[in-house]
Amino acid sequence: MDAEGYDERIRRTIPDYDGIVDAVASRIRDSGCVDWLDAGCGTGEAVSRVLFSRHINVTLLDSSEQMLSEAGRKLGDGCAYVFGDIRDLPFPSDSFDAVSCILCLHYLRPEERIPVFSQMYDILRPGGVFVYAEHIIPEDPCSAEAEWRRFLIDRGRTPEEADTYLGRKGREYFPLTVDDHLRLLNDAGFCDATVLMVSCSQAVLAARK
Repeated sequence: MDAEGYDERIRRTIPDYDGIVDAVASRIRDSGCVDWLDAGCGTGEAVSRVLFSRHINVTLLDSSEQMLSEAGRKLGDGCAYVFGDIRDLPFPSDSFDAVSCILCLHYLRPEERIPVFSQMYDILRPGGVFVYAEHIIPEDPCSAEAEWRRFLIDRGRTPEEADTYLGRKGREYFPLTVDDHLRLLNDAGFCDATVLMVSCSQAVLAARK
């Protein structure tokens, strides 16, 4: 994935992207964490919003060296950068007080998410928080998809391009309902699962170990 210009492109692709990132960043700040993993970190946008206000030991993981390079350019040498896959996290148990993951788990098929959620639980310390943002199947899918389509067209996509982008659902990414996510969190052992926000076809959730 091309990291150059990614932040601008995703703002023109995901409705209320900044609100989604802010919701994740705010929950991380409120957690009082010392050690934080941002898994599937992209360009490090969420981390930049938290480190602006307080110091945390941050590890950023991504499967794209370009994204890690862009995150390093944005954040500097004060963070640890790890090339890796969220399906095989290279960290021991009880490594972090907080783990975040923004808009990347939906590329996994539903059955692949069960071991990933279990890994997230394992690398958290007791009382640690898992915060993530995901594409979801909303309560009114037709209305939400029409809203997303209008958003894409308003920001420069042709109707055909918008339809092609939204047609990736079920082929390239695999959204679940909010209830499905809450069940996954519960099955992995998490408690106090909460929906922090829902925007169009995206949601931000948090839970505690």
